Amino acid sequence: MNDDSRVASFDAASSGFLCGFLHVSGCSGEADRPVLERLRATIGQEVRERWGGKGKSAFREDSVLEAYRRFYGRFGNSYFVQLQLETAAKGEKPIPLDIPLVSVMFLGELRHRILTATHDALSVRLPVSIGEADGTHVIRRMGGAERALKPGDLFMADGDGVISSVLAGPDERTRVTERTTDAIYTTYVPPGIGDHVLAAYLDDLEGMIASIYPASRIDGRWILGTQNGEANA
Repeated sequence: MNDDSRVASFDAASSGFLCGFLHVSGCSGEADRPVLERLRATIGQEVRERWGGKGKSAFREDSVLEAYRRFYGRFGNSYFVQLQLETAAKGEKPIPLDIPLVSVMFLGELRHRILTATHDALSVRLPVSIGEADGTHVIRRMGGAERALKPGDLFMADGDGVISSVLAGPDERTRVTERTTDAIYTTYVPPGIGDHVLAAYLDDLEGMIASIYPASRIDGRWILGTQNGEANA
């Protein structure tokens, strides 16, 4: 969808990344747990059928994962969503369902392989900005420990500081809890994937949230950046 400077500004266009945003509200009351459990079972089965027993070569041949590996490899890091996918393909460590809005994010990452963070929307001071770290930026990670961002990492900041980065993950201040009713999902999509893949993911994420919180509503959806990728979905 169209960029909206009231929500975000993109100061890292040269990176070739896309950033997607999904703002959902009205997720109050108890989530539909049976539906959430079915989603977990369905996506777990999809992952095992697609990736189980295929070895490292299958992951290397996937263009979405390869796009992330290129970025993470510049820093000597592994793409942690791929590590989670490898674990899920073996039927190990099912996604916990204690905070449904976070569980949906993890399930979406497994199905689409796209790096995602979720934030309590009422804790985020809009607009946010996306930029490349230069060695001076610091994030207070979940758990409270501070970490300096590596130069070249892509990060997102609101009016009070950094809320996530590709390498460091989300922050503590805006984390989603069991009391969160309004959430913002943000995605980082490196070159080589394409906006059509990101749009399909956001569609799926919308549908999953609506299925567990039928009274919820989508208050905004944006994709920032330009990219023409040919990744497989």
